[in-house]
Amino acid sequence: MIKQAVFFLAELTASSRTIRGIGFLLISTLSMSAMITLVRHLSADLHPFQLAFFRAFFGLLVFIPFFIQQGLAPLHTKRLGLHGFRAILHSTSVILFFYGLTMTPLAKAISIQFSAPLFASVLAIMLLGESLRFGRIAALHSLSDLFAMNAAPHSALATVCMPRHHPRLQSRDLRGQIGDGGIGG
Repeated sequence: MIKQAVFFLAELTASSRTIRGIGFLLISTLSMSAMITLVRHLSADLHPFQLAFFRAFFGLLVFIPFFIQQGLAPLHTKRLGLHGFRAILHSTSVILFFYGLTMTPLAKAISIQFSAPLFASVLAIMLLGESLRFGRIAALHSLSDLFAMNAAPHSALATVCMPRHHPRLQSRDLRGQIGDGGIGG
């Protein structure tokens, strides 16, 4: 299994950036699914604090080769307080998510977790001043409908009527209407 994963990663590094990105997202999704399943299984015997500790410990083990190669220089920051605040928020969210997994059926917990983009979009608009474009409005609306039905989204389709002109201009206008979310280029 490990040998096949290493071969898969080697193939990805020889491919285009898009294929590598898809591969890393796939590995991330599989890893997250495995972690959630393990947490759900181990939560009968271990407290969520212990599960969060082991998640952080094994995550650190993954990064040890990078630290050996590059030292601690990549961790240098001018905003230590902000990173500390982010670490506290992340640790709290992990512990609460693990605790929620012990009390909620797995399907419901995952569908609630899928609502994170809704909250992130609203907070990005309120706190960061991001613009509210047609694409974001359509995505938030469709995601909220899906979550209300307790369904998991897997794709989205937007229909936009535009005048026909040169493909480069049409692409620019479409990006202006929808934003860059999901439009290949």
